[in-house]
Amino acid sequence: MSNKPSKSHHKKITRLNAIGTALSKAADTATLLEQVLLGAKELTHADAATFYRVTPRFTLCFEIMVTSSLGIYANRSSGKSIDLPEIPLHVNGHPNFSNVAAYASLSGQTVKIADVSTAKDFNFSGTQLFDEKIGYRSISFLTVPLKNRDNDVIGVIQLINAIDQKSGAVVAFSLEDQHLVESLASQATLVLVNQLMLEHEQQRIAGVAADFLKKINALNTIAVIFAAEKDSSRLTDLILHHAMELTHADAGVVYSMTNLQTLCCEAVRINSLDVKTNETSGMTISLPELPLYQEGAANLTKAAVYAALKGEVVNMADLALVESFDCSDMREFDSKSGYHSISMLLLPLKNHDNELLGVLQLINATDSTSREIRSFSPEDEHLATSLTIQAATTLSNLKRFAKLNKIGVALSTEKNIDRLMELILLEAKELTHADAGTLYSATDRQTLRFEIIRTDSLGIKMGGTTGVPINFPELPLYNKDGQPNMQMVAAYAALSGKTVNIPDAYLADGFDFSGMRAFDAKTGYRSTSFLTVPLKDHENKLLGILQLINASDRITNVVRPFSQENQSIAESLASQAAIAMSNQKLIANLRQLFEAFIQSIASAVDEKSPYTGGHCYRVPVLAELLGQAAHESSYGVLKDFSLTDEEMYELKIAAWLHDCGKVTTPTEVVDKATKLEKIYDRVHVVDTRFEVLKRDAEIRLLQQKLAALEQGHTGHIPELEQQHQETVRQLVEDRDFIRTCNIGGEFMSDALKERVNRIAGYRWVAPDGEETDLLTENEVYNLHISRGTINKEERDIINNHVSATIKMLAALPFPQYLSRVSEIAGSHHEAVNGSGYPKKLTRDQMSVQARIMAIADVFEALTARDRPYKPGKTLSQSLKILGFMKKDQHIDPDLFQVFIDKKIYLQYAEQYLSPEQIDEVNPKEIPGYVSPE
Repeated sequence: MSNKPSKSHHKKITRLNAIGTALSKAADTATLLEQVLLGAKELTHADAATFYRVTPRFTLCFEIMVTSSLGIYANRSSGKSIDLPEIPLHVNGHPNFSNVAAYASLSGQTVKIADVSTAKDFNFSGTQLFDEKIGYRSISFLTVPLKNRDNDVIGVIQLINAIDQKSGAVVAFSLEDQHLVESLASQATLVLVNQLMLEHEQQRIAGVAADFLKKINALNTIAVIFAAEKDSSRLTDLILHHAMELTHADAGVVYSMTNLQTLCCEAVRINSLDVKTNETSGMTISLPELPLYQEGAANLTKAAVYAALKGEVVNMADLALVESFDCSDMREFDSKSGYHSISMLLLPLKNHDNELLGVLQLINATDSTSREIRSFSPEDEHLATSLTIQAATTLSNLKRFAKLNKIGVALSTEKNIDRLMELILLEAKELTHADAGTLYSATDRQTLRFEIIRTDSLGIKMGGTTGVPINFPELPLYNKDGQPNMQMVAAYAALSGKTVNIPDAYLADGFDFSGMRAFDAKTGYRSTSFLTVPLKDHENKLLGILQLINASDRITNVVRPFSQENQSIAESLASQAAIAMSNQKLIANLRQLFEAFIQSIASAVDEKSPYTGGHCYRVPVLAELLGQAAHESSYGVLKDFSLTDEEMYELKIAAWLHDCGKVTTPTEVVDKATKLEKIYDRVHVVDTRFEVLKRDAEIRLLQQKLAALEQGHTGHIPELEQQHQETVRQLVEDRDFIRTCNIGGEFMSDALKERVNRIAGYRWVAPDGEETDLLTENEVYNLHISRGTINKEERDIINNHVSATIKMLAALPFPQYLSRVSEIAGSHHEAVNGSGYPKKLTRDQMSVQARIMAIADVFEALTARDRPYKPGKTLSQSLKILGFMKKDQHIDPDLFQVFIDKKIYLQYAEQYLSPEQIDEVNPKEIPGYVSPE
């Protein structure tokens, strides 16, 4: 047999050399590993191949997996997932020799298995599960370790299922296959080690540049972080944190510029002392504020102030050697805290509009390796300067946006239109640092009316809540000839709908500033920069004009033009303001409509009964008077009671609607002025019956006289006439008695009721010829009413109006601030002892407003002088009854006390009672009243 290598072997050797040459040219480690595995697979005709990398965790990690017959190719470096667990090299502290790849790694020996089904030394259960999962059958294995010069295994090549090139069947890997792969592994290991060393050296060489580039990239990342932060306090802390991180500073302070021209400490960090104080940390910041000016001169002895005023970076290598600045405050801090401040870097925080926001102070730059304190390098200064530019712009925008949001909330919650307009102007002045401003409102007369005027430097405050009237004439939007008034800048902004930004009014063309020049000449003022912004609602309707004058530098107060930033801020504020003004006008219009609707309900009740309509009008007056007095009470139970404007309005609405249920009450019951009244007063029918009895008596007399004459007994005639007169007299008296009873002005005693019963027994002949009682059973029942004119059934009908009121109001979708209208209005007939109706509520179950309603309702009813069934009582009579009701626990005692103490009764009487009702009142004589003296 010849030992000459076959052509096939020679071909494989040639291919092995070619692969080795290709490995030396691999661009990176990932490409190298891929070429190694694919080369081994090609040389051995293996169907599948896997490369394992030995990890620092002493595991084998899948890097590349290829299975030709299944079309599988997965490479971890390419991002294609290899969903297989790592193989541990040790299990429970023992070498994992049961796994063939782990065995090859631990032993450094090649493992060749002809058929896994007959292999007894290794556990292939994991392989079998994998095969079942993907529909494969792993038979022959060749597992080769990759060892470096130190004989350490750095990876493992595992080949599966050698394929016979003629039959295509799976065969065992040959010894030749093993030698070829081991040779390839040896070459690959040398190249791989060199490749790793080269990559490491390249990383080391690029380290310094990469670190700086990393910091530059960090600045970009920081800018994104800053932009995402919405809280100014957290942003301030982020600024300090990242500035210290970029420059390796151990400590730092952020000062903010205040309206008082001082630098106020906002955040402090000292890493070595574990100090972190800011507004959100809860730790106290005790550093004193630094004034920018002292006695009118710039305070340039303080380094932070110098940086602020000069707008320059201050870099001090060693504070102990500094003579140009006063560092006593830092030395004092060091003495108290045990710190040692050496190097310092101070940078002004100025936005893109060159507006000073504060100062960033960094202390004690440290070496990243030795941790020794060093000076701040030019690179530190450059990085920190770049950061402060980003930080100041972001912080400025955030503070302005936060201020705008805060203003927006304030505008949306302000209910008073005068305070609202004043707030708009004052906030606009503050945001733009304007010295003066005017707010105009648009009128229906095509004019602009002065609403608010402010000029800080001249101390001018007019309009709004000041109480100082503005007597300036309105600005016409159109001239007398009907042409647009484009000469006045405010009128121009109103007509064009455009913002007008004028840097210097004395140099501006196209506008008439003669009035302004006259004002300046008179006052010594100089109106220079103007910003005029129209206020328009969502329908583009003009609501007014916001005009700001003389923007000034926050530090020097030098007048400057309004910047584009200021214009944008003012326009944003104007947009919010217009919405707020529009909403308030809409709310006012809706409230007017709502109140008109409520009053129309009272008018509807008034149509049924004029005196009830008057009652609905007067009870709200009493309720508001008593509600205000209770709100202002400073003693007793009510000293802690208060009513907001909305709660007072709720009480007013409830008072207006408290009797709305009477629209369901029959008119004949509401207006029942007499006991016998229904659709008409039935007393007139009774009168007719009495007239019939009188007629019958007269007929009887005439018949008796005729009979006497016929019988010649004329002597009886005078006696008959006398009896007749007595009968008629009695009938007249009885008729008048019934009339009196019908009025209901007197208490019906049992004797009076008995008299009614006797009269009812009179017999009369009805039109149908049938004789019957003079009074019907129903008429007797009504005439027996003890007090007033209403019987029990009618009283129940009237009382039901309260339940109807509650039902009607409960069905209405009142807004939240009017949610208790139904409860307040429906309690006006409740008594604090639980004897009222309809719910028999006790004092603790009733709100103070509900108890106010009960007193207002009673007192109005007592004093009302338009009731057809009774005259209005005097003040003393009414208060006496009210006092008894207090003693009987029908009305609230505390509110009764306030009602008397604050003379609510007199305030009401002067408006609604007749002079004869306003008699002398001695509070000491009012039952149940206790003088506070």
